[in-house]
Amino acid sequence: MDYSSVMMLFEQCGTYPSLFLKESGDFGSTDEFFQLATETLDMVVKRVWSGKLAEQLYDAVYVYLSEEDKLSDDTQDIIFVFASLSTLRIEKAIELYRQGLAKRIMISGFGLFYKKDKTEKSEAERLRDFAIENGVTAKDVIVETKSITIPDNVKSSLNLLESSGIEHKNMVLLNSPFAQRRGWAHFNKFSEGVNFLRVNAGVSEAFSKNACYKNEIGTRVVLNEFIKMKSAELLNTI
Repeated sequence: MDYSSVMMLFEQCGTYPSLFLKESGDFGSTDEFFQLATETLDMVVKRVWSGKLAEQLYDAVYVYLSEEDKLSDDTQDIIFVFASLSTLRIEKAIELYRQGLAKRIMISGFGLFYKKDKTEKSEAERLRDFAIENGVTAKDVIVETKSITIPDNVKSSLNLLESSGIEHKNMVLLNSPFAQRRGWAHFNKFSEGVNFLRVNAGVSEAFSKNACYKNEIGTRVVLNEFIKMKSAELLNTI
């Protein structure tokens, strides 16, 4: 992972860019890492940004996170969608499916880990229903409904595809732009011989490249991607 862009941003805020240079042995526990990371992120979020420098720093951060690939003329095996509360990702998947980019759509994820009612529909099932209601053939939608983290999304989904004998040599990874880098990195960690085509879905204005640094939630969500990637490195899941 390249943390140079976010390190420059953190340095401008007077925080601890060296956070991203530390190794697992530098922390007594993952809790210690997250405590420092949370304190650092809180300091950045409280910084009021404006002007050209803010635009340049956040542009570099966002561009790195949201790198995607040119659409292929070849038909892919699966469009993989990380489940979410929003329908923006599945809407993009439906669009690509209609265009014939892939034969199937796979949606992975139960939802937020702190949901208490495990009997309710998973996010993957809700998005599957949305896809079918919007013209996707039911047999062309695969769901993985148990996972609650991105590493678990990836491992559980690959295991399901393998055990079901479903072809997945060529996969479209469809994600929100700010989360694209992390999802792709986890897939590269846990797969072998699979070709990935990264495609970004739309996002609400608060999480867009031009507006994320102008609001607290956008700043926190986007920059937290780097912290999640670093923690995954420390845990050797990325």
